[in-house]
Amino acid sequence: ARNTALLASSKLVTPHIAKTIASKEINASTKLDIYTQIDKRYIKIVRQAMADVVNTPFGTGVRYIQTPLLTAGKTGTAQVVGISQEVKERVKERDMQYYKRSHAYMTTFAPFKNPRYVVSVMVEHGG
Repeated sequence: ARNTALLASSKLVTPHIAKTIASKEINASTKLDIYTQIDKRYIKIVRQAMADVVNTPFGTGVRYIQTPLLTAGKTGTAQVVGISQEVKERVKERDMQYYKRSHAYMTTFAPFKNPRYVVSVMVEHGG
């Protein structure tokens, strides 16, 4: 979530779960502008690619985002067990033992033009 916020806003923020505890407001975040001007130019390309992931017909996240906000995101997986490159016939995730299935990830930010929210989800052994 922190790295997604960095991509979305060019600011490195410290996320918190709560804004207030026992009616006392918590300092929500410290924002550090860490990108150079050259970095910021390339980040625009990354942001647009993330928007394409959830807003274009062949994006890997299109079916997971149902919101009126223009959202950007990235899907991913993390293998739990290594698969040798010599293995030519891969076993489908659904046919693997549960604890050998890959973890599924999705991270998003919205609204695209002026990001205020980041949501990151990991589904253990979600394939």
